[in-house]
Amino acid sequence: WWRDSDGHGTHVVGTIAAKDNTKGLVGVAPKVDVYAVRIVASEDDEIYSSDMVAALEICRASGAQVVSMSLGGLESSVMEEATLKAFFENDDIVAVAAAGDTGGDDLVYPAAYNFVLS
Repeated sequence: WWRDSDGHGTHVVGTIAAKDNTKGLVGVAPKVDVYAVRIVASEDDEIYSSDMVAALEICRASGAQVVSMSLGGLESSVMEEATLKAFFENDDIVAVAAAGDTGGDDLVYPAAYNFVLS
């Protein structure tokens, strides 16, 4: 569950947390602790709300202050929305999600929830 099978999450976290080692680029938060929590086994797998909520709960239990989600879909979920709303309102956890790449005006979740940065 902790390995990035397609490299996408690794790229995103590298942009965020690349260390300042004088050998290349520096991330926007090079001293941050990173915890990987994978939701899907490969890029062809579907994302289930129950899996996403379970992953978010792992993040909460691990003491995450920011959760970055490089994923999205066209359907909202009551479970996802409630969990992310609680992150924002009760836990002071910042949730960030991909806005999507549909090229249209489609709402992409979880980015489309009011309490998720995108």
